[in-house]
Amino acid sequence: MLDYPLAYLNSASPFRQILEWHPPDFALAPGLFEGRFWLLALAFAASIPFAIRRDRYTIALAAVSLAMAVTSRRFIPLFAITAAPVIARGLALGLGRLMRPLPWLDAPAARIAAALAAALATLWLWTDVRLMPNLLDRWTMSDRYPSGALRYLEAIHPADRGPLRVLNYYNWGGFLMLHAPQLRVLIDGRAN
Repeated sequence: MLDYPLAYLNSASPFRQILEWHPPDFALAPGLFEGRFWLLALAFAASIPFAIRRDRYTIALAAVSLAMAVTSRRFIPLFAITAAPVIARGLALGLGRLMRPLPWLDAPAARIAAALAAALATLWLWTDVRLMPNLLDRWTMSDRYPSGALRYLEAIHPADRGPLRVLNYYNWGGFLMLHAPQLRVLIDGRAN
């Protein structure tokens, strides 16, 4: 199970030619996708001492996905999912230690304030996430996709004439399948 993802860490892997396989930029600006990743990585590292006794397997899994995310930005969501339980455990145990000398933090009003603060932080992190009309434009370089060629294909071969087989560039397979499902592509990102 761990051997398959470790194969992607090889710098000679052919996947390194694809943009989503490039490493994330080092930017700590929380408004940027990479900045949020690095903040999440810091939260994960800070949570390890609190969670090490109970969650060694989860920490190891998150550490492997962190190594994958550091070398390839496509694994950042996987790291976020695997790191969330470790961070939650670290926050719970860390806040528990903080509340012992400060009992007023355990009051219902303080819990409500903390929940509201967490909700506001979540909303702030999602402020620039655009879901409509083009969800994938935020994470891809859509200006490099063959949208003009796709419009040309649709003009010369309408969908009602049946499927058209396309000899396509590997990086464009997913784009073509998403924007022109009537086309039959040669290859796409599901190759592995």
